[in-house]
Amino acid sequence: MSSAEVLRRCHDRLAELEKAGLQIPDPFDAVELADRAGRCLGHRIRLCGIDMPAGAPYGLTLFTTDGGHIVAYERSTNRLHRDHIISHELGHILLGHEPMPIDDPDAAKLVFPRLSPELVSRVLNRNGTYGKLEELEAETMATILMERVSQVPDEPELPGQTVEDAAIAARFSKLFERPR
Repeated sequence: MSSAEVLRRCHDRLAELEKAGLQIPDPFDAVELADRAGRCLGHRIRLCGIDMPAGAPYGLTLFTTDGGHIVAYERSTNRLHRDHIISHELGHILLGHEPMPIDDPDAAKLVFPRLSPELVSRVLNRNGTYGKLEELEAETMATILMERVSQVPDEPELPGQTVEDAAIAARFSKLFERPR
């Protein structure tokens, strides 16, 4: 698929979602965008800032048993990078991407070093990654989302995190820690 086709697909999907009621917050707010996207898609999208281990991706999307998503992202980065990471992961969700299976148990250990790969697969009910086309589409969607707004506020912290979401983030952070 050419870059022009990817761009057109992302614009078409975003137009479809906007007709369904999705509005991109202006000024940009990642928490609000995730909340609005979740309402538009009919399921909850939670954001969890954690310290990702070295070698892990800056963000990843986990699928919950109730059809929702948890977007884990590197919290120790600047606001613009964090918003781009979240927008990229939301791009996967908005485009309806399904992960491809990972056959390498070392990949699961990279992200969840304290858990066995078998347990990761059972608990998450899927163990996967996205293909190159899906990554290109998600990156394109993130760029489109962030280009649509007039400004990105200069706030260092993620506002609006509930106590429940903070507890989830704390539990996920423990999973990402390297055993001593």
